[in-house]
Amino acid sequence: MLSRMAALDGFELEYRLAPRMAVFSHGFGVRRDSRGLFRDITAAFSTSIGYVLFDYDQPSGEQLRATSAAEQVARLKRAIAWVAQQPGVEDIGLVAHSRGCLIASMAKVHPLSFAVMLAPPLVQGHARQYFTHKPGVVKQGDDWYVPRSDGTTTIISEGVFNEFDHVQREELLLDYATVQPMLTVAAGADLVLGEQDYSHLEADDHITFTTISGASHDFAGPAREPLIQLVLAYIKESR
Repeated sequence: MLSRMAALDGFELEYRLAPRMAVFSHGFGVRRDSRGLFRDITAAFSTSIGYVLFDYDQPSGEQLRATSAAEQVARLKRAIAWVAQQPGVEDIGLVAHSRGCLIASMAKVHPLSFAVMLAPPLVQGHARQYFTHKPGVVKQGDDWYVPRSDGTTTIISEGVFNEFDHVQREELLLDYATVQPMLTVAAGADLVLGEQDYSHLEADDHITFTTISGASHDFAGPAREPLIQLVLAYIKESR
C-alpha cells in the first residue's frame, strides 16, 4: 500500500494507516527519509502496522533549516495527536533515531504501546562539534551552512546549537523511561557519535538495552537487517 500525505499545521505527514501505528522521530539536521533507515523499517512492516513520517526541519529547495527543539517537540506531539484521531487506530508507538530520541524524551508522550530509541546521543555539545567542523562548512552571521553528502545544505543557527548545550541527555532519557518503557539500540561502531557510555541506560529496569556490534550510526549495510528484526520483534512483543 502506498503512502498518503496530509498537511498538519505548517508541516506535512507521510503516512499509511493501520490498526497499529509507529510514529518516527528522525535525527538532527536531516530529512525524514535520511539514509533510508526509516524507509527500510517501514518496508518490513506487515499490513497491520502503519506509520507516520515527517520532517522536523524546514525545507526550501536544496536547503534545510534546522528548527528549534520547542518546534520539534510540538511537531511530534501534533503528529501523535493526529494519529490518535484516525479511525481504526488501536494503539500508537514511537521509533526514534539519534537526536530524535532526545526530542521524544523532551515531548515525554505516554503511554505508548512501544518506544524504540536508536543510537541516542549522550555527549554534551556533540552536534556543534560535529557539524561546524565538516568540510566546506561556512558561517554567515548566526547561521552555519553545512554541506551534506547528498548535495543538500543544512542551515543551523547558533541558537539551535545553544539550546542543547546544557541539556542533560542521559537524565532526559532515563526520566522518560520511568513513564515509558523502551528498547534502546546502540551502534557498536558509531563514528558519528564516537564512544558513548550507555552503562546507566543498560542497567535501568525500564530499558531493554542491546548493541549491534559493528553497526554505524545509521545502522547501514549488514547491520540494517538485524536492526529491523529487533524492532519488529519488540513491536510484536509490546502488544
